[in-house]
Amino acid sequence: AVVLRVDSPGGSMFASEVVLDQLQELKNTGRPLVASMGSVAASGGYYISMAADEIWATETTISGSIGVGAMFPTFQRSLETLGVTVDGFGTTSLSGQLSPVRALGDEGRQLLDISVRSAYDMFIAKVSAARDMEVERVDEIAQGRVWIGEDAYQMGLIDELGGIDEAIASAAALAGLAEGEYNTVYIERELTMAEKVLLQYARLLGMLFAVSDSPSEGVATTLQRLLGRFESELTVLSTWNDPRGIYYHCMCEVR
Repeated sequence: AVVLRVDSPGGSMFASEVVLDQLQELKNTGRPLVASMGSVAASGGYYISMAADEIWATETTISGSIGVGAMFPTFQRSLETLGVTVDGFGTTSLSGQLSPVRALGDEGRQLLDISVRSAYDMFIAKVSAARDMEVERVDEIAQGRVWIGEDAYQMGLIDELGGIDEAIASAAALAGLAEGEYNTVYIERELTMAEKVLLQYARLLGMLFAVSDSPSEGVATTLQRLLGRFESELTVLSTWNDPRGIYYHCMCEVR
C-alpha cells in the first residue's frame, strides 16, 4: 500500500495533472492508496489527493481551495523605462496579443479567461466524480474557498480525521495487513540545488551560533535576513513555472 503525504498549497496545473496521472497508474496496479494531508493540502494539493481510496486530514488542515488562476507577466513598462518600445505587423487580430513585451490585449484576456473557466469546470467535474457528489454541490463549496479539516470532513471533501499514523494504519488495513505485520518505508525526493543551497545557509547560521555563546547580533541578524530573502525569492521563482501559466494554487497562509 502507498500513503501519499500532501503538504502543499498547490501550484502548476500541468504538474498537478502529471502527479494525478501517475497516482492513477499506481492504483491500476491494485495497490491501496491513502492520502494524508499535512498542515496545507489545498488546490493542487487537493487535486492530487482525489486519486486516493481514502483522504485523511487533521482537524486544522487547510484544504479545499478548489479553484483556478492564471498569470501572464508582461514587461512593456519596464522596457519603456529603458527607452525600448515594440512595434510590428500581424496577419490576425491575435498577433502580439500574448507577447511578454506588450500589454495584454482584450482578445488575449478573453483567451486566458476561457482557459481558466475550462480548467475550473474540469477541476470540479473530477472532484464530483471522485467524491460522488453533484457538480452543482461541488461548485457551491469550491470557487477557491478554503476549509479547515473539520469543515472539509463535514462537507465530504475528505473521508477521515487523523494524522499520518492513522493514515498508515488504514492503508495497511486496506491491504489486508494486521497491526504488527507490516513495515513502513519512507520515500523522499532528492533535494534540488536551490534547496541544497538553502540548507547550506541554514548550517552556516547554525555554526555561527555553535561557535559562540553570544554571536554578534548584527552578523546574526544580517545572515537571518539574507537567508529569509533568498528563500523567499527562490520559492516564488520555483512556483510560477507552469508552461501554460495556469495554476491550482491556494493563496493561503498558515500562522
